[in-house]
Amino acid sequence: MRYFEKRKNEKERRKKWVQERQRIISLREELNSLGEIPKDSVSAFKYAVNFFNVVSSFQDEGLIKTVDDYGATYYFRGNVQNNNVSINNLNFKIVRINGDGSVRLALANDTGELKKYVDSNEKYGYKDSVIKAYLDSWITINLGDYTSFLATQKYCNDVLLNDNTFYAYTRVVEDYIPSFICLSDKITSKVALLTVDEVLFAGASPNEENTSYYLYNESIETDSFLMSSSKLVNGIYYPFALSKNGKVLSDVSGSFLRSVRPVITIIKTALVEGDGTSSNPYKLISN
Repeated sequence: MRYFEKRKNEKERRKKWVQERQRIISLREELNSLGEIPKDSVSAFKYAVNFFNVVSSFQDEGLIKTVDDYGATYYFRGNVQNNNVSINNLNFKIVRINGDGSVRLALANDTGELKKYVDSNEKYGYKDSVIKAYLDSWITINLGDYTSFLATQKYCNDVLLNDNTFYAYTRVVEDYIPSFICLSDKITSKVALLTVDEVLFAGASPNEENTSYYLYNESIETDSFLMSSSKLVNGIYYPFALSKNGKVLSDVSGSFLRSVRPVITIIKTALVEGDGTSSNPYKLISN
């Protein structure tokens, strides 16, 4: 019974994904007419709304509005300079303000250790991965004193398989439709990885390199694993990865050793000081 229930659920999710794909396409013109973000909510940013352009970000830079599972979300794109956060002497970049008001951050550097994504290709995805166990330990060691600021968030894993590729591959590589709306498994955690959609919205591309956007860091010397799943070919699991020069990769085996860039979410009630620049980054002062 479990097998047939699983197949039924997969069919339902595939149907939902096809419907959502069409909905996202139909929303392009509507979302492009949203205009500027209200000045009283976020100031001192350049606004743009051409967020469905998946090529590298060289012009459409700033804080941009779209939708996620919770409502309106605002994400940073391009070579922005005022999305810096310092926590316990670790430097982070604001990726986006989630629809529920919480704030998602990615480590500006990597952790300094190379890790596999999975030990066994039979257990693909983040939930049973060695990289999840590593990140759970990392956050306890490095941010254990800041847990009151950290939201337990649902992170999108994208493990819905379609033959030898996952639907995330179809969505972002073949159809060029990144989305913050998750139609696959969600992992509830205080720490995770960037999704392929987040790095595409930030300015990366599956077609070319880009070193002129905020996720680029010249001190990162190798590819970094992403949360999203790409392929399962001949029993080998391939998560998406981000090259050191800003290109999205779909052919990096999960059993390879690669860099790790943790992602955390700060609760919406957190108070900060600073202006987000590298010389005066935001710092948590109270929740």
